[in-house]
Amino acid sequence: MKTIIPTKTATSFFLTAAEILACFHAKSNEETRYYLQGVYVEAMAHADTPEKESICAVATDGHVMLHCELPEVAFVGADVTTQANESSRTRGFILDFDVMEKAVKAKSKSGEIWLYGDTETGIIQVLDMHQNAEPSDEMIRAGVLEFSRVDGTYPDWSRVMPKTSDAGVKGCIFDPALLARLAKAGNLLSEYKSARVELTQTDVGDPMRVKFSGAPALTGVLMPSRFLD
Repeated sequence: MKTIIPTKTATSFFLTAAEILACFHAKSNEETRYYLQGVYVEAMAHADTPEKESICAVATDGHVMLHCELPEVAFVGADVTTQANESSRTRGFILDFDVMEKAVKAKSKSGEIWLYGDTETGIIQVLDMHQNAEPSDEMIRAGVLEFSRVDGTYPDWSRVMPKTSDAGVKGCIFDPALLARLAKAGNLLSEYKSARVELTQTDVGDPMRVKFSGAPALTGVLMPSRFLD
């Protein structure tokens, strides 16, 4: 059984599989919006300590969005990213791969499944990271798969991210199938058998925030369409 030590280099990345797969539930399948046909992985430098970064994953098709914060040990190499915004201290890239690949559906025996990719090879190694392990530890390789970086610029997803979640739900009409997609993503990460959802909206016309019980790192967003008087 092959073991790998994920090495942090300028061309490599190390991401949790469950969070990335959850976000794939919101990606677009429209050919004309090719830049939405993947999960945007963004690294944001901390204001006080620029050498430290927070990693998140985002996907949207324009009707629904999923945003997930990744654990602190996740990393994205400097040469992996394809776009940057100096004013917001962010950089990122659009990740795409076949979510139906057998390798990426691996189950961890005692921890979490991680994705260790390198842009020099175009290959993701699917690793079983045991509980309490460090990225510098050896990990069992559960499989490999090819990936690509979508050649495009991801839109500023933060513009539609609800700023607050303490207001009551306001009346609106939306496709219930969108909520079903969000629920499937939440179930991937929830510590419960089925993730319950909480819907909040600051005002009529604003995007609706969706939070999931048992999955605090995941946030869903429903885009407004037609509203009640």
